[in-house]
Amino acid sequence: MPPLHCLHLLTVDMRSLDYEEDILVACGFFERIRDFRKHLQGTADKLRAMPTQKILRLLIREHLSLHPSIQNQLDEFRSSKFKQEMVGVHVRYTDKRANLSVTHRALKRLLRRNPELTVFLSTDNASVQQQFESLYANVITTPKWFPTNEANMHNNTDCPDRVENAIEALLDVYLLASCKHLIVDQRSSFSYVASILWDDSNGSLKDLAPGRILPAWLRHRIWLSGKRLRFVYRRLRRGAPPWFQ
Repeated sequence: MPPLHCLHLLTVDMRSLDYEEDILVACGFFERIRDFRKHLQGTADKLRAMPTQKILRLLIREHLSLHPSIQNQLDEFRSSKFKQEMVGVHVRYTDKRANLSVTHRALKRLLRRNPELTVFLSTDNASVQQQFESLYANVITTPKWFPTNEANMHNNTDCPDRVENAIEALLDVYLLASCKHLIVDQRSSFSYVASILWDDSNGSLKDLAPGRILPAWLRHRIWLSGKRLRFVYRRLRRGAPPWFQ
């Protein structure tokens, strides 16, 4: 993902289709369905009334396929480990975004109602994984590389195999989406994608993100505004112009 200050150079205005090019490639932190919805006409008219997450789920399933070798790993893990009803829990903790106490309360509440559930945990932090394994009887995780000193797991120069690191993340996303119940914080794009892929009408999805009652487009704009303000503040503290010329 490019830096925030130059992101506008790599995207297009989805509210207009007045472009000479036949193919447009947009780059951004969030989906742009809200801006594009009015263009869903003709053969795409059925999409117009769909909720945004349903549109995204349809696009991912029809146009983004896992490599056969990754799909095989996914199928093998599910068939060997997912023997009971599962609750998927994603804890993004290296950047301290996740509120562990809130996550544990939501999980314990669900386990009191469904004590037979097995927990599938996806996390970027080895100490969080150890904590869950010590607190709950049935916890399943995928084998993965963890950084030392709680450094960032992804884009980490110490990672011995960056491709394998990405594959491990893909497996976790799809395994989370395979669970009957899901406990996530959709401020994390990892949790958000898992929520899009998740489609179990008999289960439950618990989003722990503060401000979750707000529409997604509004949460995204608030987040981007905060990112821009922090970027400007850091540059001004260094005595640099707030934006690149």
